[in-house]
Amino acid sequence: MCDTIRRGQKFVKQLRDEKEITDMKALFIGIVLFLMVSLTSAVYAADEPGPGDYNDTGKTLYNQGDIDGAIEQWKLAVASDSTYASAYNNLGVALYDKKDYTGSAVHFMKAVTFDSTFVKAMNGLGNAYLALDKPDSALVFFEKSVALDKNDAQQYQNIGNARFALGDLDGALTAYEKAAGTSRNYAPAYNNIGIILQMKNDMAGAGENFRRAIKIDSRFAPAYANLGKLYYQETGEGYLDRAVEYFENALVIEKNNGVHSYNLALAYMKKDDYRKAEQNLKQAEKLMPDDSDVQYALGLVYLQWKRNPQAKQYFEKALALAPDHTNARTALDYVTPIVEELFRIKGPENAPVAQPQEQPPAPAVTPAPPPKEQSEETPPQPEPEAKNGDR
Repeated sequence: MCDTIRRGQKFVKQLRDEKEITDMKALFIGIVLFLMVSLTSAVYAADEPGPGDYNDTGKTLYNQGDIDGAIEQWKLAVASDSTYASAYNNLGVALYDKKDYTGSAVHFMKAVTFDSTFVKAMNGLGNAYLALDKPDSALVFFEKSVALDKNDAQQYQNIGNARFALGDLDGALTAYEKAAGTSRNYAPAYNNIGIILQMKNDMAGAGENFRRAIKIDSRFAPAYANLGKLYYQETGEGYLDRAVEYFENALVIEKNNGVHSYNLALAYMKKDDYRKAEQNLKQAEKLMPDDSDVQYALGLVYLQWKRNPQAKQYFEKALALAPDHTNARTALDYVTPIVEELFRIKGPENAPVAQPQEQPPAPAVTPAPPPKEQSEETPPQPEPEAKNGDR
């Protein structure tokens, strides 16, 4: 393009020097050359993507599931415009997806720095801080975001999540109630109200709120799971069957949720149906291989069947994952002498099925662990923004 300009200037100068055209003609040729150069520049500019183009391409890739590709595009966007708040926000979202919570927080902070009214980025930053176990820092940004948008139930839900993590149950309950008051159709708020009421031993109030969440959203699995836990802990006639029913409903909705499989297994254990308990615990183990409670519960199943060597193995796995698991330690201390005696009498090749002696009652301190509750402590991630200023 610069060569074109230089050639044009040289040509006009040559014409002037040779006096072959008038000044007016030289001016006309110069204008034509200027228009040609401008058109060429526009073509070059059109071919060169800008920060908004990188951002849009990143969003497309993200929606297609290509998170790494999206990250590369958003990096190009901020390289082209170092103040591009939406691109920083999107990088925060993608890194949150990849569980890089520190990197996520850094980019959400940049988005907020360049746009102090960017509510989604503030919520994203709060979520990253919650994931980093910094609920006090999360609360600061959740409260800033709610000051900018008081009509979004999710804002109050986030404040409740942070206060819950801080152990402030009353503050969390107030925030969840505000979320429910802002949107009567916001199921997570009623679910979390139910959890806190259950913790406060208001079982009737807890059940009412769990049912309210289900009425709003019939496929809201956490509320089914929490109703199941509520019935599991009660002793009324038919309550255990209701617990199984609700745990099964949760599992139908979320088939790959290990917590639902675990909870259902515990209900079957309480009903003395250890075969179904084992089936569900094996599924939970696949989905949550690092959960010490799952390993411990499997040990209890095999202990009930007097398959002591297998029970011992699972108690050891539980302790390897959680060295302070008191029940697993007690169970292991109980079963180890039995297994050692079994190996001494019958030999290791027969140990899994041999029963050389009557097994004494299991210690009372090794009950099945309680079901796990399902809360909305970690709110959904913010969605990527399309372009700067597009909220």
